[in-house]
Amino acid sequence: MRWWPGALLWFVCTAPSLTSAAEEGGAAKIFSEAQLAFEHGDLRRAAQGFDEANRLSPHGKTTLNAALAWEAAGEIAIAADRYSAALASGQLAPERTAETQDKLELLEKRLCLLSVEGPSALLVSVAHVRAAPLPLRLHVSPGPQTLELSGGPGVERREITVLAGTRVTLDLTRPAPSPAAAVLPLVAPPPLAEEASGPWLALGISGLGAGVALGAVTAVLGGLTMGALGDYRDGGYTDVALYDRATGLRTSTNVVLGAAIGVTVVGAVMLMVHANAEEP
Repeated sequence: MRWWPGALLWFVCTAPSLTSAAEEGGAAKIFSEAQLAFEHGDLRRAAQGFDEANRLSPHGKTTLNAALAWEAAGEIAIAADRYSAALASGQLAPERTAETQDKLELLEKRLCLLSVEGPSALLVSVAHVRAAPLPLRLHVSPGPQTLELSGGPGVERREITVLAGTRVTLDLTRPAPSPAAAVLPLVAPPPLAEEASGPWLALGISGLGAGVALGAVTAVLGGLTMGALGDYRDGGYTDVALYDRATGLRTSTNVVLGAAIGVTVVGAVMLMVHANAEEP
């Protein structure tokens, strides 16, 4: 059976169980104002009103009204969150439950369901959610998203990219991978006597030695990068933490490779200068 927002709004607002609960804390008045705003086409105001009424006197039917209003206003990510909350309340009639589930599934094909886990002290702001405690579960639009993490010594920002029709879990309890941890220590060659060989020979040999060491580090990072990309692929390209680790390692590999090439070229030039200086 197909149902329409206006009809459901009338059904919900006249339900006795909701009216008696909404009278507490002025929720009934806010609910009525929200319904009037909906009837006059002020959809965002209506959605915000239903949310406020539900905050004062929570009920699955009020949440469902908010979902309908947010969807009518074009805010499908917020609407999907409200549909999910209405279902979780367990307060909808069986027929309404089935219809709400169908609407949620249609919206989730156009959205990403993002789950954020981590320390309870952290507060996360992302998309339409502000300073929410963890764990957090919400729907977001596909594309780049910025997470702001607060509750600690400062505010940390983290960029992610999500796809439509996917479910992504971001675990903030795991520390961000540090590519520098995989870098092997460079062993400097023994210094040469400047009086005997001149500065150019020492600089040349040092440059070549550093180039060889950086080349070894590049090989190690390259192997770690390929492994991280494999893990991301095996995870179905949905694990943001694995994606961040792979891209971080790839960037570090490119940086170290560039440094290896640079110091090797400098070392070779220094040896050429030394050879020219030694000619009689």
